[in-house]
Amino acid sequence: MSGIKKEFIKTFNEIINNNKQKELRDIWRKGKMNFTNFISPLILKIAPLIKMESTYSYWSLDFIFYNDVFENINYNLKDGKWAKKINVIIEHENEIEKSCEEIIKLNLWKADLKVLITYPKNNARKYTKEYIFKLYESIFKEMNVVDENESFLILLGYDRELPIYDFYEWDNNKKFLNMLSFSKAN
Repeated sequence: MSGIKKEFIKTFNEIINNNKQKELRDIWRKGKMNFTNFISPLILKIAPLIKMESTYSYWSLDFIFYNDVFENINYNLKDGKWAKKINVIIEHENEIEKSCEEIIKLNLWKADLKVLITYPKNNARKYTKEYIFKLYESIFKEMNVVDENESFLILLGYDRELPIYDFYEWDNNKKFLNMLSFSKAN
């Protein structure tokens, strides 16, 4: 497992556990905007813990983590920095129906680690893990852009008793691997 991927998973697990998964689940049940407003600062807390900087909403990407910036660019982003290289890209999509768009967007960018966080509906027959991964696999195979130096994680969140996230990785053998359930991420 690559260093960035391992640190991201470990730190994501620690931050969510420290912020009480039950509270996260309860806010999720209140609605998408409440949930997005709650989880966004938690995601941004990951970057400094893995020794990176972060930006929210960078060129239509939800979150990026980076180490290296251009020093002499006159045009400023909202935080005044331009990343030379994006190390981690994270897309957070509340609606599973829109997650394919996020997969395509992530595959258009280069980064060491690409992460999609999304939420299948528990009772929707259509959105089983098998259906979701068959759909995602068709996109990955068609685009054929995840190279051997990149990792792509899918975090599926469920409205269930804890743990609420499962981690999956797209491997270079063209399939998804179930990495771990959230509580086992240590």
